[in-house]
Amino acid sequence: MAGGTTFLCLCAVALLSSVSDQGSCTALSLAFAGAVLGFLRFNTFPASVFMGDAGSQLLGFAVGVLSVRATQTSVTQVSAAIPILLLALPIMDTLSVMVQRMDEGRSPFSPDKNHIHHKLLRWASATTRR
Repeated sequence: MAGGTTFLCLCAVALLSSVSDQGSCTALSLAFAGAVLGFLRFNTFPASVFMGDAGSQLLGFAVGVLSVRATQTSVTQVSAAIPILLLALPIMDTLSVMVQRMDEGRSPFSPDKNHIHHKLLRWASATTRR
């Protein structure tokens, strides 16, 4: 899930940075997107490669830095709110799951199946059984 979301965000950041004439940001965004696409090739069923915490944190940091870099220049034509809109769903998902875990008295970093994609998978499997 992190790889697919990051790939889409990186493609959007590459588009934004190309509109803002930020060549280095565009190149880095496309390089990261290509790396994620290569990862996704081997992460589909049956997965032979898995992303750990370090990989997801690196990708999140890269998307954050590149999106800010693409929109925070003096000659940019792109709104500064666009990176917030791009990253709103993953950030809200993470925050809501962490708050839910703390409300249950668990560590906010403990694994569970309360993320949006898990809920969508449960919903999809329940609707196909009917």
